[in-house]
Amino acid sequence: MKARAALALLFLIAGIAIAYQIRAAQQPAAAPSLTAYVPQDALLTIESPDFASLLHQWTNSAESKSWLASDNYSVFQNSRLFGRLSDAQTSFAKAAGIPAGVDLLNQVAGKQSVFAWYDIGKLEFLYITRMPAEQADRTQLFQARSTFERRHAGNTDFYIRTSGADYGTVAFARVPGPSGDLVLLATREDLIANALKLIAAASTTNSIRQEAWFRDVSAALPAEKPAPVLHMVLNLDRIAVDPHFRSYWIQRNITWTRQFRAAASDLYVEPARFREERVLLPNSTQAATANRNLAPLTVLVPPSTGVYRVVATQDPSVAITAIQEKLLGSYTAPPDPEYAPDPSLQTPQAGSAGDLETRIDTLPPASATASTDGLAQVFQSTGVDAVLTVSSAETPAEQGGLWVPIHSAVVLHAAGPANPQTLASALQQTLRGGLTTASIGINFQPTTIAGAAIYALTGPRPLFFAISTTPAQGNLVLLADDQALLSELLHNLAVSSPEKTASPATLIAVFNHSSQRAPYLRLTSLIDGTNNQTRDSRKAVAIAPNEMVGVASAPTFFSRNLGSLSDAFANLQSERVVERIIDSNLRQSVTYIWETQ
Repeated sequence: MKARAALALLFLIAGIAIAYQIRAAQQPAAAPSLTAYVPQDALLTIESPDFASLLHQWTNSAESKSWLASDNYSVFQNSRLFGRLSDAQTSFAKAAGIPAGVDLLNQVAGKQSVFAWYDIGKLEFLYITRMPAEQADRTQLFQARSTFERRHAGNTDFYIRTSGADYGTVAFARVPGPSGDLVLLATREDLIANALKLIAAASTTNSIRQEAWFRDVSAALPAEKPAPVLHMVLNLDRIAVDPHFRSYWIQRNITWTRQFRAAASDLYVEPARFREERVLLPNSTQAATANRNLAPLTVLVPPSTGVYRVVATQDPSVAITAIQEKLLGSYTAPPDPEYAPDPSLQTPQAGSAGDLETRIDTLPPASATASTDGLAQVFQSTGVDAVLTVSSAETPAEQGGLWVPIHSAVVLHAAGPANPQTLASALQQTLRGGLTTASIGINFQPTTIAGAAIYALTGPRPLFFAISTTPAQGNLVLLADDQALLSELLHNLAVSSPEKTASPATLIAVFNHSSQRAPYLRLTSLIDGTNNQTRDSRKAVAIAPNEMVGVASAPTFFSRNLGSLSDAFANLQSERVVERIIDSNLRQSVTYIWETQ
């Protein structure tokens, strides 16, 4: 009987497989990538299998409408970047002889499309899309082609006009093809001419696909099925050194970016989430941080955590920096003199109003008695191999309360156990001079909570730590600025076990936007002096203006500018980033979870 059931199951599986193969064979093959027609030397390319549909979804989304009406967008409209883009749009419209705006973008948006950017400062690009001839002829651009100069390249005529001003060249063409007519639009004559030659030729010798960086990064990020809605490839060797990129790139991580020569990113739209798969190719094959199982640390994170980050590292300085930034309040001044250091509420102001020769925007020198050498020795001897940081902002206990609690914790995973007395002494050494003279009043007193030994600082700063060694999680050092948070970490340590199927990684980070919106907006309204309650664009609750009558002022930066950006994407629940090393390349998976309507 069992043999008959197994045989029937085998036939059923075989039948399903055959039916699937027949159905797959009947489906039309995906159109070849349009990058074969993109000339070399592009800085980046962006592909979409259906650009028109994607543009329609964004234009009609609640996020798009909310952002265009937000303070964040109004501030962007007054920026130098927006002004330069507006100038380019005006020059493009003058050269084309037609308005260049959203209507034109919607008209030229076709199905399968590729956008290639060649110069950031001059805004030079090439755009190729598949569009039926009758649809292309209805666009304002093609209806005005009689006013353009006609030229020829490959097997096709193209139309070009130049206004003589910056960003003042417009060229376009339409090429009939078996997979659908192609429409080309460019801001440089040689770009459209070379693209038409590639379309006419059977060879792709001069296309971007023949460049080594493009081939390598494309092979390192194979596409999944269904295809991504966006596929972007970047030549970081050229982009990272571009002065315009260095000026406008808000992440300010150019030094980190320069260690990679190329990158690619695929965006997948799935039910209730967006998923982005990235790959970055390093410039050299030097040894990178090894993947490790980070589950023993991630299972400790409380469900209500606002943001956490766990990273695999054997560098003790990473652990020391995490403890200083999250728990001890120490600060390292930025090397760039153009940026003033962040203020420290624990450090008295240096200088006075009458001392005009002394800089008052830097912290006083660190005390000669304070040192992180002790912590470095502890972490070096124990062999730290992973660091977890946890932070959460909480809504004030009372409505309109002036205190927004922010609690943080740092958990270290090590190869060997740490000695609590040695760790306490090292922490005292770091705190000297900032809180007290020598070590007076900053002792650690042991106490027991729920059977776990916790060491609490007796000084003016709340600081607690515990040491744990278990077969499942290994050797851990847990530090927090809140006893309840440390107790919750220890509770999770006792009741949880790491996932046995967890994939190794070098970094895992999660940001919970939905839980942090309210306390962030409350805190920033206090910082900005607007003293507003929580705003939510979905409920149309506006911030009361903090302006003088008759005097126009920009929206306050934190509570209104950035706050409105949070409002525009209020349906975004969380973001999760996972980094891994695969074949010496850095792979990143970024998942955005959205609130279902």
